[in-house]
Amino acid sequence: MTLLPLPNALPEGTVVLDDYRIERQLGADGISIAYRALDIRADRPVVITEFMPAIWAARASDGRVGPASDEVASQYASALQRFVNDARTLARVDHHQIARVHRIGESGGTAYVVAEQVRGRSLSDEIGESGPMPEASVLAMIGGLAGGLARLHALGLLHLNISARNVMIREADGTAVLTGFGSARSHADEATRALWTTPTTGYAPLELYNPSAGKGPWTDVFALGAVAYAALTGEEPPSVVERVRTAADPDISASGRRISPELAAAVQAALAVRDSERPQDLSAWRAMLPAAARPSQEPPGIAEWRPRRQRGLSSLVIRRRSVFYVAATLVIVAGTLVTVNVARDRSLTPSELAAAAEAQLGASEETITLVEMALVAGGYHEDEPDGVMDSATRSGLKAWQASMGIPETGYLDRESGGELVTAGRDAEAAAEEAR
Repeated sequence: MTLLPLPNALPEGTVVLDDYRIERQLGADGISIAYRALDIRADRPVVITEFMPAIWAARASDGRVGPASDEVASQYASALQRFVNDARTLARVDHHQIARVHRIGESGGTAYVVAEQVRGRSLSDEIGESGPMPEASVLAMIGGLAGGLARLHALGLLHLNISARNVMIREADGTAVLTGFGSARSHADEATRALWTTPTTGYAPLELYNPSAGKGPWTDVFALGAVAYAALTGEEPPSVVERVRTAADPDISASGRRISPELAAAVQAALAVRDSERPQDLSAWRAMLPAAARPSQEPPGIAEWRPRRQRGLSSLVIRRRSVFYVAATLVIVAGTLVTVNVARDRSLTPSELAAAAEAQLGASEETITLVEMALVAGGYHEDEPDGVMDSATRSGLKAWQASMGIPETGYLDRESGGELVTAGRDAEAAAEEAR
């Protein structure tokens, strides 16, 4: 078969795993290629990562992927299996500030990881527009990211590609979400050590410039420290290669901003050139940070830096009541679309059917907030309403469905959505009266 030269991203419009249509390429890191895609069944945007190691893989004219030569066939096969295994491990991480994995599949000689498309803007873009973040906001953001990353490390995975570009600020609640897991791999992964992860200037420590060098939690500590540096100063961190050449370390105090000595010292320690001089894991680094950076149960956001809707059942201020009612009406009347376009597809499992039905309802953030208010008022949701169908909301919805004797899918449909919206209005009115 005729092989095409790398890099060779999939063209726009290609459908993979039967359900996802490629819309555009997002980037490549030497191990994989990331795409923005559309989940055709659920009608939602997703991010797809395709296994495509630049030094070992080639794509044929029919689109299939395989080893570039017989000499690297065993390395390719081993690395592919590792990629799939690591993706399965990543899928076990359930944290509000880690992009969730929806599906993992193999096709055409390679593998694909389908993950959530975080609605929002990158930290890099936010800093470029709004400037440096206040220290309190940086501490909240870093604390939350460190909490999610610690769960990743506990499962034996490293991110290896953390940067301000791969931190997304979620539009719905202002929390920072870590994305860009195409390079993620096991701590002691000899099978893929030779794979070259393209270093991101300023965020990559020295060991990422050497494929055979050992990597560990300290590698991600460096990158997270670089994210803190960028957020505090509004500038990209200096390249570690340039720092080695000039023997000059970044001076975070040179930005002219007032930064507590404790935080400045922690960032400086994380950015040490020699890996042995850095905190060796997130626990050690977090111990150096001010107490405000230590993650709490509630995922921290960046409210002090970026305007955010008030939260809490008793303090939630509804300023666009008419929008709420219009959105609620959409939940009730959209059942026709669900019946015609989704329910007739008998190939779907009950969970897939429920997810697709919910997607077609097109529930807005305001509608979801009303649903969450109803769940909170009924004792089925422990967190505060924030307009996000996260894992806590899904669990609350399942508990409510169980109490109603209906299938426990964790997804909204026309009937349950309409009932919960009505209950949410009542909860809203009660909260306003109590206030």
